[in-house]
Amino acid sequence: MIKIDTMEYIRKCPKCNKEIKYFNSSKLNRAINDNSHCRSCAYSGRISPLKGKKQSEDHIKKRAAGVSRYRKGKTEIELYGEEKAKEVALKKSKSLLGKKRQEFSGEWKKNMSESRKNSKVYKDWMNSGEYKNKRREINAMRYYGISLEDWYAMTTEKRLYYLKVRSITRSQPLKTLKDYDKRGNSKNDGYHLDHIYPISLGFTNNIPAEEIGNIKNLRYIPWLENILKSNKNIE
Repeated sequence: MIKIDTMEYIRKCPKCNKEIKYFNSSKLNRAINDNSHCRSCAYSGRISPLKGKKQSEDHIKKRAAGVSRYRKGKTEIELYGEEKAKEVALKKSKSLLGKKRQEFSGEWKKNMSESRKNSKVYKDWMNSGEYKNKRREINAMRYYGISLEDWYAMTTEKRLYYLKVRSITRSQPLKTLKDYDKRGNSKNDGYHLDHIYPISLGFTNNIPAEEIGNIKNLRYIPWLENILKSNKNIE
């Protein structure tokens, strides 16, 4: 036992011989009487009462809600301050240095893909005129090596009418039509989507594309019936 001028008392741990500091004599005397060890030795080999126990779902939800409430809508700068945020970002960067990101599972990719395709944002974008013009521009350059303006110039009026009708058709709620679940081809004896009043007659008779592609002019019929019908207006 050594007494120093700053009123600190130093005692060596009986297990690892490490020096332990005490700031009053009463704590020192109690440690000597109890033969207590340093903090490292005292906790080494100690088993946590929670080790091996699974946390309840309620506890997990409450903890997640608490963290979310604390962090929600806040940046790291708002949470820690500018200097501390830089330290946190640098620490994260160093911890990830040289590590390869874990690959996503096939199931996760499939679920994300389905979720994205079923979202309203995705459907609205796919049916938008901006997206269709973008695809036409890409295809015009890929297959013909020309700009979209040149492609429109060389495209006939009839072809543009057909494209417009099909674009309107795809934007209709086709799932509400009868026999939608039977759609397919000759291999599975499926049903084809049919325009009751044919597109070709609509072009010849100057009927607006909006009427030809409307849900009221659509139905599903057996594939063979649709092929035999061709461009005839049976009804």
